[in-house]
Amino acid sequence: MGLGGTATVDGGTGAARGLGWTFENAAGEPLPDGGGSLADLASFRSGWVLGARVVALADVVSPLLGPEGAAPVFGPQKGARPDEIPRLAEGLSTLAELWAHAGRPELGALPGGGAAGGLGAGLVFFARAELASGAEWVLERAGFDAALAKADLVITAEGVFDRTSLVGKAPGEVVRRAQAAKKKVAVVAARVEGIVGIHAVGADRDIGGRLLDGPALARMAEQVAREALGL
Repeated sequence: MGLGGTATVDGGTGAARGLGWTFENAAGEPLPDGGGSLADLASFRSGWVLGARVVALADVVSPLLGPEGAAPVFGPQKGARPDEIPRLAEGLSTLAELWAHAGRPELGALPGGGAAGGLGAGLVFFARAELASGAEWVLERAGFDAALAKADLVITAEGVFDRTSLVGKAPGEVVRRAQAAKKKVAVVAARVEGIVGIHAVGADRDIGGRLLDGPALARMAEQVAREALGL
């Protein structure tokens, strides 16, 4: 299962409902869907036992809880207002406490557990999933290292290339492997934020407009290749 593109911060409870799990408040009433109600969570009941082995592919190393956790990092991306973030964080903390009582106290700090609004940690508990780096998993199956060995220049791309790109996302893993192999590497992105020491070009620079259609991307790729190769 690829983790990402979710619209919730619910610790994977939405996915768990699809597997037959139920969630109740202190009065034994069913909890409404979504992360906002998790602060009232008092108990849950197990769902179906999966016969399949589940591998959850994450592109971040964010934990479920803490200042770098799912609520403060991904909540705003998913439309949560500033005043709603503490409520979401409280709900995830409540969920993690119940997981700890059920024998999994490590899930609140598990690297990647905060992926997709906490779906990473949720799948580990609710589906006995194994968390893995999505970038490494995909690049190994795509034969990336063999192609890298024959390359003179590596160009990768992302919507926004920033510090989060370098901690688990595929473009960051491409950059890491290319640099380790002492290959020239460049990045094309709609926006580049706070990155030093990497050849990059973003649409926020003067490339003749901000519309990233095919010709614009081609111009950006040519520009970043010329810069990386010193032409």
